[in-house]
Amino acid sequence: MAYLGYSTQEVPVNGQTTINVTLAEDAANLDEVVVVGYGIASKGGTPFGAKVTVKSDRLNIPLTSIDKALQGNVAGVQSLSNSGQPGAGQQVVVRGVGTINGGTTPLYVVDGIPIASGSYGSTAQTTATSMSGDNLNALSSLNPNDIESITILKDAASTSIYGSRASNGVVYITTKQGKAGKTQFNVKLSTGFSSRTSNKLKTLNKDQYIDYITEARANAGFNDGTVEVAGKQVNKFIADQFKVRNADGDFYDFDWIGAAYNDNAPITTADFTASGGTERTKFFLGLSALDQDGIVLDTYLKRYTGRLNLDHTVNNNVKMGANLALSYSDQFSPMTTGSFLINPVNASALHSPLEPGIIGIGSTLSDGTPLEPGPNINYMSTTQNGNFLASSAYDDFSSRTARSTTSGYVQWSFLDGFTLKGIAGYDYFYLTEEEWRDARPRGTGGTGHGMASSTITEQLSWNETVTLNYIKTISDSHNLNILLGQEAQSEGYRYALGEKMDFAGSYSHYMSQGATPSNAAGERFASSLASFFGTANYNYDQKYFLSASLRGDGSSRLSKDNRWSTFWSTGFSWYINKEEFLNRVDIIDNLNLRASYGTTGNQSGIDRYAALALYSGVEYNGEAGLFPSQVENPNLTWEKTTSLDIGIDVAILKNRLSATIDWYNRDTKEALLNSQLSRATGFSSLIANVGELTNSGIEIALNGTPVRTNNIEWTAGFNITSNTNKITKLYEGAEIISLPPYGIYREGEDLQSFYTYRWAGVNPADGSPMYYDNDGEIMRAYNENGDTRRIVGSAAPKFYGGFNTKILAYGVDLSLGFYYTYGNKIYDNSWINLTGSGSRNLYNQFDVITNRWKKEGDIAAYPKPYYGYPQNISYATTDKSVFDGSYLRLRDVTLGYTLPHKFIKPTGLQNVRIYAQGTNLLTFTKFPDLDPEVGGGKNAGYYHMGYPNARTVTFGLDVKF
Repeated sequence: MAYLGYSTQEVPVNGQTTINVTLAEDAANLDEVVVVGYGIASKGGTPFGAKVTVKSDRLNIPLTSIDKALQGNVAGVQSLSNSGQPGAGQQVVVRGVGTINGGTTPLYVVDGIPIASGSYGSTAQTTATSMSGDNLNALSSLNPNDIESITILKDAASTSIYGSRASNGVVYITTKQGKAGKTQFNVKLSTGFSSRTSNKLKTLNKDQYIDYITEARANAGFNDGTVEVAGKQVNKFIADQFKVRNADGDFYDFDWIGAAYNDNAPITTADFTASGGTERTKFFLGLSALDQDGIVLDTYLKRYTGRLNLDHTVNNNVKMGANLALSYSDQFSPMTTGSFLINPVNASALHSPLEPGIIGIGSTLSDGTPLEPGPNINYMSTTQNGNFLASSAYDDFSSRTARSTTSGYVQWSFLDGFTLKGIAGYDYFYLTEEEWRDARPRGTGGTGHGMASSTITEQLSWNETVTLNYIKTISDSHNLNILLGQEAQSEGYRYALGEKMDFAGSYSHYMSQGATPSNAAGERFASSLASFFGTANYNYDQKYFLSASLRGDGSSRLSKDNRWSTFWSTGFSWYINKEEFLNRVDIIDNLNLRASYGTTGNQSGIDRYAALALYSGVEYNGEAGLFPSQVENPNLTWEKTTSLDIGIDVAILKNRLSATIDWYNRDTKEALLNSQLSRATGFSSLIANVGELTNSGIEIALNGTPVRTNNIEWTAGFNITSNTNKITKLYEGAEIISLPPYGIYREGEDLQSFYTYRWAGVNPADGSPMYYDNDGEIMRAYNENGDTRRIVGSAAPKFYGGFNTKILAYGVDLSLGFYYTYGNKIYDNSWINLTGSGSRNLYNQFDVITNRWKKEGDIAAYPKPYYGYPQNISYATTDKSVFDGSYLRLRDVTLGYTLPHKFIKPTGLQNVRIYAQGTNLLTFTKFPDLDPEVGGGKNAGYYHMGYPNARTVTFGLDVKF
C-alpha cells in the first residue's frame, strides 16, 4: 500500500479480513505544497526553514482570538495576553522586541491579503494606551474554526519579500478550502463556564482593617478616641467615616472582590461548515456563533461570523476564486483599565470592607436612620468616589463592530512554466462605541448629572498584488523558480465623537436628551504603500538550494526624500541526507543545514503624518486660530533590521523523532525614537531615526512519536527560546527614563529594564522603611542622596516556550499543552497602593501587611502604618514591587472519544466525537497578584490590577456527515 508523501508498506494478508495499516511519512519523497511569500512552492524546493506552521487541530480550543493560538506552540514567538476580557488581544512578539518607539505587531496576512490587527477602539476604556491593555482586538473577528493553518515566518529569507512590513515577523493565515467530491458537513457545539485562574488574592477583612486604620492614625499622631459599635469600642474616626450598619448594628464585612467577579461565566459556541464541489468548482462555507460572558462583572462578547470561499477552474490555463468573510460583534466592556474609580478589578481591592456595595434589609445609619436596599447610595464614597456595582447597574460601555474581509484572484498559466496572478482585496470595519454615565448623583464615577457619548470609527484597507511566476526544471536536476511582483496598499481611517452632559433623569441614554454639549472630536487619516519585488529560488537535484529576494517600498508616512527604501535577502539550504555518503544510513530521514541573511524595514507604530509640520485648531481670545503642533522632520525614514539565521533540521527513525535548532541575530539601525528638542523651538521632542538595538537568541523545537501501533499513537513536542535584547545606541548617548517611574532606556541594557529605588527592609527599632543608596549603605529616605535608582531586572524572560503531548488509543484522544516563561520580572504597580502602610488613607490593603511592624524589635516585612501622604515615605517606587514573573501554565487539556463507525453507520453519519476541554486549568507561579501573564512588547511587565485570564471548562460535540 502506498500514498503520496508516505513510505510504502507491505503487509501480508494471511487470511485476515480486516487489515490496519499505519503509513509513516517519507521525508525523501514528501513534496507538500506550502505557502511561501506571495506564491506557492514545494517544501523541498525552498530553503525557508525559520518558519513554523500551526495546523487546525491545535486551534480547537475555546479561543476568541486566533493570535492566542500561537502561545506555546511556536519557538521564537512570545504571545502574551493583554487582558482576560473576552475579545481582547494578545501581544505577539517574534524573536524579541526590535524597535524602541515603533510598532512590534507582526504582519498578519489572510489568504494573501494583509489585514488590520491590534486595538481599534477610540474611547477611553478601549485605547491601547490604557494601563492594562484592554482593547477591541481586530483579530477577534476571525473565527478559528475557519482556519486551516497559521504559518509564522521568522528569518530574513522568508520575511524580506514583505519588505517594510516584515521586521516584526509575518503571520500567514490560510483558511479552509473546499475539496472535490461529495459535500461534507460538520457541526460543532460546545458549552461551558469560566472562572478565575487564582483566588489567592486577599485583602483585609473587617477586623483586620479596623486594627490597621487604628494603628495608622495613632502612629500619625491623631488622638481620635473611641465609641461603641455593636458592644465593642472602636476608633471614633472610623465610626464617623463608615456610618452604615447592618441589621445587627455592626459594621459590614463586605466582600468587594467576590462581588467583582463571576466565577461561573457561561460560554457557548456553535459552528457549521459545508465543503465540497466538483473538479472545476469547489466551495467552503462556514457559519459561527459565540456567546461568552467574562469573569469580571458585566463583560461579555457576542460574535457572529460567516465565510464563503470559492475556487473555479475555467480551463486548463485559467483559475479564479473569491473569499468573503463577514462578522458582527457585540461587546460590553466596563472601564477595567481607563478608570481608577470604577474599574471592578482595581476598585474591588481598594474598597473598605466596612462600606457595603449593596445595602441589606434592616440596614441603618449610625444614628438609626433606616436605609432601603440598593447599590446607589450617595454616601458610598468613603474610600473613593465611585462604586463599580452602581456602575454595573446603571452605566453602559458597549461597542458593536461589523467587519468584512473580501479578496478575489485570477490566475493564468501560459507558455511553459509561466503563471500570471492578480489578487485584490479589502478589509473594512465599522465600529460604534457608546458610553453612558448615569445621572444619579455620585456612586458611578462622580459625573453628577449624567453623561452620554457616541463614537463612530471606520477603517478601510485596500490591497492589490500582481505577480508573474516562472517555474522551470532543466535536465531533471536544475530547478528554477522566479517571481516578480508589484503591490499597492492604501488605508483610510476616520472617527467622530460626540458627548453631552447634564441629563434631567436616567430614563434616556441618548445624547439628544443632554443639556450641555461637552465634547466633540473627529479625525480622518490616510496612508499608502507602493512596492515592487522579486524573488528567485534555485536548487540542484533537490539537494542544494539558493534563494534571493529584492523589494522596494515607498511609504506616504515618511518624508518625501526618504520614503523609498530597498530590502533584500539571500538564503542557502543543504539537504545533507541526500548525499551519497549518507544513503546507507537508514536511521536518518532528514538532515538539512540552512542559513539566511537579509534586511527588513519598519514604519509601523508612528503617526501617518509623522514627517510633516502640522497645525492644530485653538481658541484664542474668543477667536478661532491655528498653532504649530508638530515640527517637520525631512529626514524621517525607515527603521532597518538586518537578520542572520543559521539553522538545522533533523529527522530520524522514520520521522519518529525530529528537531529544529536555530540561532539568530537581529540588528536594528535608525530605530525610531522620540528625541529631545530645545524648548526654544516651541517643541519638546520629535520622532527621529536615532537609536540602535540588537536581539540574538537560540530556538530549539523537538517533536517525537514514542509509540505508534495499529491502535495507539503517542506524540509529544517541546520548544524553548532564549533571547537577549540590548540597546546599543541612543540619541547622544542620553538615557531615557521611560514609563515613569519604573523603566529606563540605557545603552548596553535591555529595552525592558526596570529602574527603581532599592528596598532595604524595615528598621526593627522604630518600624520605619529603609532604602539602599548608591554605595549599598542604608538610608531612611529614598531621595536622600539624590537619584539612587538602579536597574533591578527586566520584563524579558531568560527563556520561554511550551510543550505538548497527545495520545490516541481505541477511539480515545487525550492532549495536554503547557506554556512557560522563566526569569522575567513584573512591576506590580497595584502593590504600592495596596501595601501603602497607611499612605493611601482609607484604601483597603492586601492581607500581607498583617506582617507589619508593631513594636520595637519586630522583624517585619512591612513598616508601621502611618496615616496620610506624603509623611510616610514608604509610598515609593522600589524593587519591593518587582516580582519574579516566572510561571508554568497548563494551557489546554482535551479529552475526547470518537464513537466506533459501526455504531453510527446506520445513522448515515461519518464521524461523531464527544469531548471535554479545559484551558488555563493550573498555574504554578510565585507572583503574588491575580495573574502572572502580563502583556508583552516593549512595555511588557507592567501590572496594574488588569483583567485576569480565565480558567475555562467546556463540553462539546463534533459531528461530520
